[in-house]
Amino acid sequence: MPDADLVAEDTRSAEAAAAAAADPTTTDADDAFIRIERQFMAIFALSRQGMREQAAQMNLQPAGYRVLVELVVVGSSGAGDLADALGVDKAALSRQLSHLESSGLITRERHVDDRRAVVIRATPTATDRIQSIRDSARSAFRERLGSWPHHDLEELARLLAGLL
Repeated sequence: MPDADLVAEDTRSAEAAAAAAADPTTTDADDAFIRIERQFMAIFALSRQGMREQAAQMNLQPAGYRVLVELVVVGSSGAGDLADALGVDKAALSRQLSHLESSGLITRERHVDDRRAVVIRATPTATDRIQSIRDSARSAFRERLGSWPHHDLEELARLLAGLL
């Protein structure tokens, strides 16, 4: 059953599409933009749901899971760089780091060259668990797109890259 956010977004998108169709000044491009917006909203809703499910596998909230995934991806980081990469303030990050550390998922150690700096790393156990969860998610994503011809996948990748 779709979650309430997705249903609400679909309802708003359907209403916007109906209004656009009734408007004689609406162009084909406007209609395409509305359809694209609707699809992105559905993708974002599915992404949020996937993030919640993946976080739950680690007994974490999505914010903590994001921090942990970032640490697994980058290997190690200082708090300031980590906050910048995630787009969060240091106070919010500090709370997440404390929870992750008390859960045994990260370590914080003094930097060997600058004893004032702290280096944050995911523990090997956390890294293994995150990689397993991400491998499973990647496999499901590949399965979903597995029937697409290679040239369509390349075209999708090219078009999405153009958005960034």
